[in-house]
Amino acid sequence: MIKFGQFIGQATVAIAAGDHVHTHNCVFANPEKDYAIGADLAAAQRAIPHTDLLTFSGYAR
Repeated sequence: MIKFGQFIGQATVAIAAGDHVHTHNCVFANPEKDYAIGADLAAAQRAIPHTDLLTFSGYAR
């Protein structure tokens, strides 16, 4: 299974699109393997839409 471009585990049962993925239906396949965690972080960050930050400058009456 891939999340944000990174390997996060291997399904232990069939998981339909939209189903919840958690410890009851997946395992980390091989913790000894180098999965290059964070290697695709920049691509994942670029996929997040840019929005202006909200600010608060006091209170309204």
